[in-house]
Amino acid sequence: IEFVANSNSFVPHFHIPLQSGSDTLLKLMKRRYLRETYDNRVDAIKKIMPNACIGVDVIVGFPGETDALFLPTPVHRLDNQTSGLLLIAKTKTAQIELGKQFKNQTIQKKYCTIVVGEVNNNRVINIPIENKDAETNFEIIKIVKSLKYKELSCLKVSPKTGRTHQIRIHLASIGHPILGDKLYGYSTMLHKGKGLFLSATEITFLHPKTFKTVHIKIDVPNKFNSLLNREKRRWNTYNL
Repeated sequence: IEFVANSNSFVPHFHIPLQSGSDTLLKLMKRRYLRETYDNRVDAIKKIMPNACIGVDVIVGFPGETDALFLPTPVHRLDNQTSGLLLIAKTKTAQIELGKQFKNQTIQKKYCTIVVGEVNNNRVINIPIENKDAETNFEIIKIVKSLKYKELSCLKVSPKTGRTHQIRIHLASIGHPILGDKLYGYSTMLHKGKGLFLSATEITFLHPKTFKTVHIKIDVPNKFNSLLNREKRRWNTYNL
C-alpha cells in the first residue's frame, strides 16, 4: 500500500479477493484471513489514498451459505436526529420483501413531534419536495401555553411518502417548524442537549414471511412530556 502511494508509476487501484463477508464462510472456504483483515486493509488504503479505486471478488451461493444477511441491514432510514423505530432485515428475503412494501407505500409510519405555535386543525400537506410528490397527514394531540413560544403543539404525523426531511419541511412550510430543528427552524428554538423533537413511534407492515399484519408502537421519548409539562407549569406560575 505504501509502495503504491509513493509511486509515480503505479495507478492507485487495488483488487481484493474478499470472497465473502462472513468469517464462517471464509473458514469453510479454507481462507487464511477474516473479514477484519480486509476492513483494516481498506481503512489503510483510504487513509493514505482517499481517491484510490478498490475492487473485490465475492462468491455467492457457496455450500453452507444461508439466506441470513452477514450484517442486519436497515430497510429504510430515519432523518438525522430523528429518534424511534427502525426496521432491520436479518435475511435477504426479508430485505427484498420489506423494500417492496416501502416502494409500494403500504408500510404505515407514525411520528410524534412538537412544533412551535398553535396548530388550528388537523390537515393534509401536499407540497412537492425537489419536484417529487410529497404528502404528510397530521392530527393534534395537545396544545400547551409557553412563555418562550406562546404556544407549543404536540402532533401525531403520518407521512404517506418518504422524501428526505419531508416532515420537517412540510411543518416548517405552514409556519410551524419542529422544536430543535436548526435546519428549517431558527436558533431560538434550540434546547441544549435535547436535539430534535421528532420521533418515529408507530409502524405497521406485513411480516415478510407470514404476511400477517405487524403493528409496533413505542412510547414517546421522556423529553417530550417533560418539556410540555415544564412549559405549562412555567406559564401557570407567571400568569396567575
